[in-house]
Amino acid sequence: GSRCFRPEAPFFYGTTLARQAKCDLAVPNGYGSGIGDVLVFTPLVEELARREGRQIRLLTAPLDPVVGLVPGEAEYPIWLNNPFISEIIDPSVFGEDAVKALSEERNNCCQFNHIIENICFSYGLSCRRVRPSLYLTKEEQIWALDTLRHLPRPAR
Repeated sequence: GSRCFRPEAPFFYGTTLARQAKCDLAVPNGYGSGIGDVLVFTPLVEELARREGRQIRLLTAPLDPVVGLVPGEAEYPIWLNNPFISEIIDPSVFGEDAVKALSEERNNCCQFNHIIENICFSYGLSCRRVRPSLYLTKEEQIWALDTLRHLPRPAR
C-alpha cells in the first residue's frame, strides 16, 4: 500500500491543484528538484494517458536543480517530445507558494519499495515498466546513432 510522511495522502495537494488548473496530473517539481526527481514520474504520465485514452495536460514547474541549469537548457527537458503530453502548465500561475507546496510533495511518498511503483500506486495505476522514459527528437536520435556507431553491439 501507499505510505506517506504527512497527514494527507500522497500527492493530495498536487491532485487538488491539478483540478484547479484543469490539468490531468500535477508532477512535483521546482525548488531544488533535478532530473531524477522528474524522471520517476514518466511512467505515471504514460500510464495515466493510456488509461484516459488521450494525451494529458500536465501541471509542473520548470526544472530548478540545486546545482543550477546549463546555459540554454530547456525548462522542461524530461517532458520534451513526450507523446503522452498535450500541454504543460506552470503552477507559478497560482503563485510561488503553490510551486513550493507542490515541490514538497515529492517527499511525501515512501521509497521503501520501488519509487515508480509507489507513485503509480498512489494514482491507482500499475506501471508496465519500472524505469523512466526519455523521448528524443529525430535529430537527437540520428546524432546518438552516429556518435555510438563505432561501439560494439550487445550479443543477441
